[in-house]
Amino acid sequence: MSFNELIVNGGFETGTLEPWTALNTLITDQYSHSGLFAARLVGGASISYLFQFVPVNPGQRFEFRIYLAKIGIAPSPPVSISVGYYNEAKNFLGYGFVTSIQKNLLAGADENDWLEVNKAVDPAPAGSTQALVFVNKLPQSGSADIIVDDISLLETQDVTIGTITDYAYIYNKSDQVVHINEKVKFDSNGIILGGIGHLAGDGDIILLKPGDYKISFSVAGADANQFGLFLNDTLVSGTIYGSGNTNQQNTGQAVISVNDPIPSVLNLRNHTSNTPVALQSVQGGNEANVTASISIQRLHEQTSTDVSTSEELLAALQDENIDIINLEPDSYDLSGSPAITRIKAVCLKSIVPGAEIQFAVDQDLTFIILGNYVSPAANTIYNITQKLFFPTIDDALASADPFDEILLFPGTYTQTTQIKIDKPLTLRGLSSNNTVIEFDSSLIVSLSIESDDVTIKNLHMIGPTMPAGDNWLFQIPLKAFPSDFYNNITISGCIIEGGRRNGFIYASNLSIVGCKFIHTGNRNSLNIVATEGYALISSNIFQGGAESLAAITYETGGNEITSGTIVIRDNVMERHSQFVLFNTSLWGDIEQLLVQGNKINHRDRSGNSIIFLPIADFNQFKSIIITKNTIVNENAERLGVLLDYRFGGAAVPNFEQIKVLFNSFDVVKPWGGAGFTVDPNYPIGFSDMAPVALTFDVFEMIGNTVIH
Repeated sequence: MSFNELIVNGGFETGTLEPWTALNTLITDQYSHSGLFAARLVGGASISYLFQFVPVNPGQRFEFRIYLAKIGIAPSPPVSISVGYYNEAKNFLGYGFVTSIQKNLLAGADENDWLEVNKAVDPAPAGSTQALVFVNKLPQSGSADIIVDDISLLETQDVTIGTITDYAYIYNKSDQVVHINEKVKFDSNGIILGGIGHLAGDGDIILLKPGDYKISFSVAGADANQFGLFLNDTLVSGTIYGSGNTNQQNTGQAVISVNDPIPSVLNLRNHTSNTPVALQSVQGGNEANVTASISIQRLHEQTSTDVSTSEELLAALQDENIDIINLEPDSYDLSGSPAITRIKAVCLKSIVPGAEIQFAVDQDLTFIILGNYVSPAANTIYNITQKLFFPTIDDALASADPFDEILLFPGTYTQTTQIKIDKPLTLRGLSSNNTVIEFDSSLIVSLSIESDDVTIKNLHMIGPTMPAGDNWLFQIPLKAFPSDFYNNITISGCIIEGGRRNGFIYASNLSIVGCKFIHTGNRNSLNIVATEGYALISSNIFQGGAESLAAITYETGGNEITSGTIVIRDNVMERHSQFVLFNTSLWGDIEQLLVQGNKINHRDRSGNSIIFLPIADFNQFKSIIITKNTIVNENAERLGVLLDYRFGGAAVPNFEQIKVLFNSFDVVKPWGGAGFTVDPNYPIGFSDMAPVALTFDVFEMIGNTVIH
C-alpha cells in the first residue's frame, strides 16, 4: 500500500484550528494524544463541531483515524463522526463512513486513556470532487468537554501483488533505558523478507537494496521524549517525532531513499530528548508489552539521470519516467520554453552548491521538487496558489489574491520599503535559517499586518533598531477604534531581529510559536497592547541585550479591552529584566491566564520575573496558573512572582486565586525590594503601597522548589 494524507493540521500542531471550521471548539495545550496541541469541544447542552473539506477523486479509497478522550469526571457526550462525499457544487453524493460514539464511553485525557477510531472508508463515488470530514459533539446536559487529536484521512492505493518483495517487522519487549543519542535496541524479529537484515538485540538494521522505503516506528516511553531515524549515522530530515507527556506512545513514519552506500544502516535514536528515556515492558496490564517497534517496506527503486545543460534538463523534466535529475553546478535557463507539465513527481538534486534554474514565470512546481543545492534563479518568489514566479516581494504581494500562499526560496532579500499585508494570505520561507529579509535602515516599522487570516512563517527578518520613538520590526495595528482587532494571526518559525521593540500587537486569536526574538533595543521585546479570543505564545526564544526590558508585556493603550484566554508556555528567555508583565487595566473576562513550562534566566538584567499590575477586578479572571517554570535570577532583591501596586490600582485577588505550582526558583537572596512583603519560603510577594488587607492567602503555592 502507498499512502497520502489529505487532512491538513489534523494534529493541531500549528497551535490554531486553521483550516478547520469549528463551533464551540478551542485549541488546548493541556491535553494531547501526541505533540503539543489538540482540539477541545465544549460539552454540555451546546452543539460543538469541527469539519474540513478535502479534495478527492472518484474511486479513491481512504482510511480514517481519530483519537478521543474526555476531561474530568462528568460523563462524555455522544459524538457523531462522518466522511461524506460532494461534487463541485457541494451537492451531497453519499457517505463513505459514519459512526456514533454513545454517551459515557470515553475515558479521561487526564489518565492519557484515548479511544482510537480507525475505519476503512468506502470509495468516492462518481462525480466526487471533495469530502467533508465532520466531528460533531451532540448536546447532552451535564456532559464533559471532549478532546480530539491526530485526525487523519489517508488515501490508500493498492499496488500490484508481488511488487513489495522486501519488508520487515522488528520489535523490543524488554525494559530498556535509551540514553540521549543512543540507538533503540530491538530484541525480537518478526517477519523479515528480502534484503533487510537485523541481529536480535542490536540497534542496527541493514538495508541491502537501493530504493524508497516506508518506515513506521513506535516507542512507548515512560518519559517525555523525541526520537528520530538515522541512516548511515546521519539524521533523516523530517523524522524527529516527539511526545510531551510521560507514559505516552510516540509514533512516527517516513519515506526515505536509500542509494549509496549499499548496504546502508538504519537505526532509531533518542535524539534531542532532554533526558534518558525508559522503555517499560509492563504498562496497563500484567503481560509484557512491546516497548518499541519498527516496520519497513521497500516500495520502489527510483530512475535517475544526470544533466549539465539547459537542453538536457528540459528533456529530463519532460520525461515522466525519470524520478531523480542530478544537476551539475551551473545556471540553467528554461525561461524561454513553455511551462513544463508533469503528473509524476521528480526531484532535482546536486551534490555541491551552485545549481540554479530560471523557470518560466508560470511554471507549476507541484510535481517538481527542488532538492539539495538546487535553487531558482532571478525570480525566486513563488505564488504557490497561482503557480507564478515574481521578482520581488512587493510584486508578489500586489498580485496576490485573498488566501494565496507566497513562498520565498532560500536567499537574502533586500527590502527598501515596508511590507504591508492588507489581505488574507500566507508569506513564508522554507526555513528561517536560509531565508532572510533585510529591511532598510530608515524604516520605523518594517512589517505591518493589516488583515484577518495572515500567517508569517519560516522567515528571518532583520530591521533597524533606533534609540527612541515608536520603532518596532513588526506591528499588528488596531483594526478600528476602540477595540476591533485583526483576527487569526499566526507567526511561526521565524527569527525576528531588530526594532526598539521587536513587535507591537493588537490581535484576536493570535499565535506566536517557535520563533526566535533577538532584541537589542531599550524597551520590551513583544509589546502586546491587547488580545481577545485565544492568544498563544509558545516555544519561542527571547534573546535580550544590555538594555532589554521585558520579554513580553501586556500594556493597555487606554481604550482596548483584553479578554479570552492567554497561554504563555514553553518559552526560553535570556537576558531580559522581566519575563512577562501583565498590566491588567481595562481587562475584561479572562477565561484562562496560563504561564507554564518557561525557562527564564535574567543573567545581568535585574528585574522581577512574572509581574501583575493589579488594576482590574480579579473577579473577571476565571483561572490564573503559574506552573512548571524554571526561574534563574542572579540579581538580589527580586521576586519570581510579584503583585506590584507602585503604579496604581488597589485590586485584591480572591482566596488562592493565583496558583503558583511546581515551579523551580533559583533567585539570589535577599528577595524583594524595600517595603515589599515576601513569602518566607518562596520569592513570591507584593510591593509597598499594597492594600492593607492583602495577605498571602491570594496565592496557592504547591510543589515549588527553591535552589537558593
